[in-house]
Amino acid sequence: MPASLQLCLVEMDRTIAFQQYKSMKTTTIAMTTKTARTIENPLIKEEVTVLLEPGKTGFETALQVAYGLARDGRTNRKGIPKSLYHMALIIRWSDTNLPGVFHWMEPVMVWLARRAEKKGIDKELVAAYCRI
Repeated sequence: MPASLQLCLVEMDRTIAFQQYKSMKTTTIAMTTKTARTIENPLIKEEVTVLLEPGKTGFETALQVAYGLARDGRTNRKGIPKSLYHMALIIRWSDTNLPGVFHWMEPVMVWLARRAEKKGIDKELVAAYCRI
């Protein structure tokens, strides 16, 4: 069964998969893998629920680490990790493919993730931020 991403939108008007979706209450949008998507939620009062099926431990690890880094001020204002090692590990754990012009960076990110693992940075991040 291929993985799919379901987005449940609550009173939002945001860019999802580079298309505009407007919802009055709750809308479910299902996407298959290899679909480019952007999830924006700049207003705190709005809610986005993402359901990834089947579940993936690496994706959960990536989310916990990314939120932990942001909470500790180790990301920029847009939530991008300040450390390239951290970014590479999050990309690897979440099985993210970089879209468009950033696609050329994927081999670099793979190399950085491997180096981070050799240095034990992955274990440090998991120990510091993963609670589940």
